[in-house]
Amino acid sequence: MDIEMKNADGIEATRAIKKKYPNIDIIVLTMHSEEEYMIDAIRAGAKGYILKNSSCSSILNAIKSVMRGEPALDSASSTKDALKNIIELLHYKDTGKEAILSRKELEVLKLISEGCTNKAISEGLHISIHTARNHVANIFSKLNCSNRTKAVKEGQRRRLI
Repeated sequence: MDIEMKNADGIEATRAIKKKYPNIDIIVLTMHSEEEYMIDAIRAGAKGYILKNSSCSSILNAIKSVMRGEPALDSASSTKDALKNIIELLHYKDTGKEAILSRKELEVLKLISEGCTNKAISEGLHISIHTARNHVANIFSKLNCSNRTKAVKEGQRRRLI
């Protein structure tokens, strides 16, 4: 699965596939090395995240890891902190614990509480509008909310903002 495809959003496609076919394992193969994309992909249900410029043996090892039920993360694409965040996220998904908001999601939630649009969030945080939308969707999902007002209220209730 790629993150950016001609007529589809790979993160949303991953989420839809996992919802309909939860036993299917998905590996994201992409050019994006940014932590936000990795986290979005893992949250959507991907079991692996590999860069397109990885060696054939790295891609094969990733496939084997996922087939064994292990996560596959391209270490060349990840900083130590990013790997820690992603592994922590995988732990939350596997144990069913409530995942906390990432640093970036907390920033986005604060901007939402200030009335910012997705465009304003993307400009203010120097991220793409696509990434801003994904952060907002992840916040809604994690806080179990269907809109910005409810997300802000829930964030305030949990003392996140």
